[in-house]
Amino acid sequence: MSQIESPSQAVNVLLQGVQVAQKRGAYSLEEASVLSSAVSYLSTPTAEATDEATAEEVSDEDEGKQI
Repeated sequence: MSQIESPSQAVNVLLQGVQVAQKRGAYSLEEASVLSSAVSYLSTPTAEATDEATAEEVSDEDEGKQI
């Protein structure tokens, strides 16, 4: 078993565990709905994270340009 080395990796492992349990029928319909909302929330990048990623991409592109 591999080690978890970051909070985001830990969250991803937990999300995968929830998805596997759901496929095996571990949750009631109401529980599945609540868990689905939580998974969607954690899986969707926030506007702030998206903005940061875009800024990094633009910065990387600028470094490669020669004036």
